[in-house]
Amino acid sequence: MNDFLDKTTLNTVLQGEGNAPLSAPFPESTLRLDEICTELTPVFSWRNSDGGTRPVKYTLQVDTCAKFNSENLIEMRDIPEGIYTTAVTLDKYLIDRTQWFYRIMATDATGTQSDWSTECGGVTNRFFVSTKENRVHEYLRLPILDVSTSCGCGKENIVDYDDKSVSYWEGMEGLKEHWVEVDLGAEKTISRIFILSGSAGWKAALPENRGWNDSQNLDGRLKNYIWQYSSKGTTWTDVEASKCEDADAFRRIIDLPETITARFLRLLIEEWHGQTPRVYGIMLYSKEQPTVPEVPENDYVLVISNIVGFKPEKGKVKTDFGQMIRGEGGHIAPPWNLDVLEIPAHAFSVESFSKVKKPPIAIFLSGSPNTFCQLPMFEFNGEFELVRTSKIPIWGSCAGVQIMVMAYGSTYSRNTGRSYRTYTVKDIIDQDIPTIQVQNNDPIFAGMNNPFYGPELHTWMAHTIPSGWSVLATSQDTQGFICTEMIRDPPRLLYGSQFHPEIVQPFSCSKVLILNFLHMAIENKNSQHTNTCDLSVANYTLRK
Repeated sequence: MNDFLDKTTLNTVLQGEGNAPLSAPFPESTLRLDEICTELTPVFSWRNSDGGTRPVKYTLQVDTCAKFNSENLIEMRDIPEGIYTTAVTLDKYLIDRTQWFYRIMATDATGTQSDWSTECGGVTNRFFVSTKENRVHEYLRLPILDVSTSCGCGKENIVDYDDKSVSYWEGMEGLKEHWVEVDLGAEKTISRIFILSGSAGWKAALPENRGWNDSQNLDGRLKNYIWQYSSKGTTWTDVEASKCEDADAFRRIIDLPETITARFLRLLIEEWHGQTPRVYGIMLYSKEQPTVPEVPENDYVLVISNIVGFKPEKGKVKTDFGQMIRGEGGHIAPPWNLDVLEIPAHAFSVESFSKVKKPPIAIFLSGSPNTFCQLPMFEFNGEFELVRTSKIPIWGSCAGVQIMVMAYGSTYSRNTGRSYRTYTVKDIIDQDIPTIQVQNNDPIFAGMNNPFYGPELHTWMAHTIPSGWSVLATSQDTQGFICTEMIRDPPRLLYGSQFHPEIVQPFSCSKVLILNFLHMAIENKNSQHTNTCDLSVANYTLRK
């Protein structure tokens, strides 16, 4: 018997149900919402058709033409279905600096086919390839002092940068135009604009909302609009490069051919999809490097926070790593009397930090509640460059480890199709949270049990491991899904964990890993005998 036509499928066919319609696959995580892809052979991933209730195989088409009939068409057939979601790495190279479209179709054992997949609102899935986009930190986020709007409600949500962009400003019905005005507090030079508007379909993609769909339309997305600028907020000059007509994109990045200097910027919205316009977020950027930070005089660790919507308390960023090093939040401080410097990811660059008076002994990359397809990924370019080039030991947890692999390709992390939310022992039992199994011996595991539990708080994971890196630990649930739990880039002291050893939980002994890491980092610092903050490797070549 053909292994594709198994007994379950055969029984279904004999019962007369084999020709039941198949739901179209839905892009689960990567390459959604007009993303910028930074590799030429990206990973595509999607939610399984019909929730994986019957065996299917998939066809993927990728083309520079939305009709999928150009000479650049790439087609992959008979892609086997994965557990929860399906992922595949494209087997041919894409053309750089080019707009691409893609679609997926499911076929079951009887030959029944689904419709081709579409994006939110029926838009053909599309993305842009730019392998240079994640190389170095170029754009610095400008703080917005105030926001005003022509009407509507929720203007404060335009700059709250929340973790799932579930809050937004919405205009009023019946008007011919709307505007959103931002005040930078003083004249600034603006080089790039990032904007999110309208329906995105995230809620439908969440596991708890399977079967619920908010992606049938494009309500709220901007259609015709232009940006304007002013020094005093009275007379306005159009930014011609920002003019957009007949648009339907959720995300747009506007690079200005000539930088403008102004205190006020205004988004003039002349037409939109649905009854009212809706703006989730606006970010403005200048083309400059962050200020060189003041660092502690004592030995310290640097923590880079990946929470985009961070709300600093008295100007300070707070992270679980910081609490762990300081002995706060239920932690006993490590025995090395280390200080902590915490900064947000968008304010970090290798160029600026290489000028500090004293280097950290180690660097931690924090987790993040954000879904990456909702973020301006170029804000993480400083971290990407750091991961590719650093001689200083680095540990990344959860989103931190995902950023480690995304430094080599924007699609190298993806949604697992299931949710890991482990706060108690009961959670481990109720949610089928597996133990973590050590796969490769490494000094980092000294004193650890094998297997062990770690606090799991994620839906995404590192999918493609960069060349030369090692998988140190994995987990496997009762459905057979394997999650990459720990990786390393030898011989450098670069470690990543999908779980959170920095979080205090009674069932977790994984903090031992961080203590081992800090011990190795201190030994590494003592052996270097240098106060130079060398974050880069000369003549470094990005590995494929």
